Amino acid sequence: MKHVLPLAGCLLLLSSPLLAQSTLGTILGTVRDQSGATVPNASVRVTNTDEGTSQQTTTDTNGNYQILNEKPAHYSVEVSHAGFETKTMTQLQLIARQQLRVDVTLNLGTTTQSVTVESTAGVLASGTPAISSSFI
Repeated sequence: MKHVLPLAGCLLLLSSPLLAQSTLGTILGTVRDQSGATVPNASVRVTNTDEGTSQQTTTDTNGNYQILNEKPAHYSVEVSHAGFETKTMTQLQLIARQQLRVDVTLNLGTTTQSVTVESTAGVLASGTPAISSSFI
């Protein structure tokens, strides 16, 4: 009978960590381009669509990203990088203690140009009937 109490105490101590297990999960993945090459420094936004909260990270030199300690819920993952189209993965479900892998392939984007035109030539002087211009 003397040995039963210490044994019961040990079993109670060993089962305590089981009661304290986390219900949080991880969302991770790799971002690649169409050729299969990894995309470093891509911007990754993970949004809990049930709550409307989000976290932002960037991919490492190997194109990998990881968001830790996320609640079980529905998520979307949006990935963007200069020169590529933004891609959004939706209706993703993370369950307790899961590592949800969301790999993304980015397509090349279209090039946009911005042209700013500023003109100081051909200024009309309102006080005189003369037009002045200065071309350099």
